[in-house]
Amino acid sequence: RSDAAAAALADSCTTALQAQGAPCTVVRSEKQGLGIFASRHIRAGEVVAVEKPTVLTPCWAAAASVCATCLRRAPDDQDWPLRCNRCGVICWCSSECRVVLALVHDGMECEALSTWHAAGHPAIKYADLVLQAIRMLSMKALGIQVHPFPASPQQCGFDSYRDRLCAIARDRRTAKPIEETARAALEAMPVAGRIAPAVLIDALGRHQCNVYGVTGPAAAEVALASFTGLFQLFNHSCLPNILFDSMPTRRFLRSDGETAASSSSKSDGWPFFQLVAFTDIPAGAELLHSYARSADGPELRRSTLRDHYGFECDCPRCECDPLREADIAAQLEERRCPYDDCGSGLGVPVAPKEAAGPGDLRCVHCNSTWEPEY
Repeated sequence: RSDAAAAALADSCTTALQAQGAPCTVVRSEKQGLGIFASRHIRAGEVVAVEKPTVLTPCWAAAASVCATCLRRAPDDQDWPLRCNRCGVICWCSSECRVVLALVHDGMECEALSTWHAAGHPAIKYADLVLQAIRMLSMKALGIQVHPFPASPQQCGFDSYRDRLCAIARDRRTAKPIEETARAALEAMPVAGRIAPAVLIDALGRHQCNVYGVTGPAAAEVALASFTGLFQLFNHSCLPNILFDSMPTRRFLRSDGETAASSSSKSDGWPFFQLVAFTDIPAGAELLHSYARSADGPELRRSTLRDHYGFECDCPRCECDPLREADIAAQLEERRCPYDDCGSGLGVPVAPKEAAGPGDLRCVHCNSTWEPEY
């Protein structure tokens, strides 16, 4: 992006962070462009930012057991009985959640999902991305904008992918899933909702290097959350100091720094998500989260980052020797959820404490709490 565009985006995001009382601000990083840095000392467990995704859709494998609006999981992983009787894809946990999503789902999205379903699910191996693409196209056709920030009038929509997200160069192999997804989504959409393939491919290319996966117990893939407000500005480290919390929230940081119930309406449907401090973070330090799975080894992390995000990682964890890598992996495992039905998420303090000793930890995948042994 141009210097003027970067400056405008930085100002916009800083304003949104200040409005929600976040302990961070947007500045330029010499190495990685825009980045988000701590404006004061942040204690482990503090919420650092809150945002509503521009597009939130359940993963294909979980669509029957996850509410398409609030992401509530059906008891014992059964299917929710309230299913769209037209497309047969989208399910809800309640009639209230059904009503909330009616504006965006009923009409073009439902028709497109019906067509895609009847055609035998073209590009089924990219189904999660197809569901996102159809939602993006439906929102564009209907002119739906999302209010991504609590206590802020700013809005985001389809054009935000072009205006607020960066693109990366892709080779033929990594471009293929995006092109096949765009083709399947456009063929499924009603004529009135179709756009030029190049425009959708460009939006999906930007989407793919900025989307967050919502993860459940045992690393189950629950949903894709596509943020175009400010979450895309948090840079990467394989040794993160913040974590994406997969628990949807309707609470946010007010200007006094305390967490309070959101006053946002459900008119644009889906809930907010938050990024939480994994460690204590000194004032002036950059806030970094991991784009790769923390449990993966160096080669798998490098492959993920190269294919999906277009860069070679040189963070301290990737540059260290094998003994140090083993030590870091062991330290992360000490913070891993201990419960047999999960065991995948890392734990953040339930609440920041003034005392030096740690309190209970909460898993960002299953929301269970436990007392650490260290």
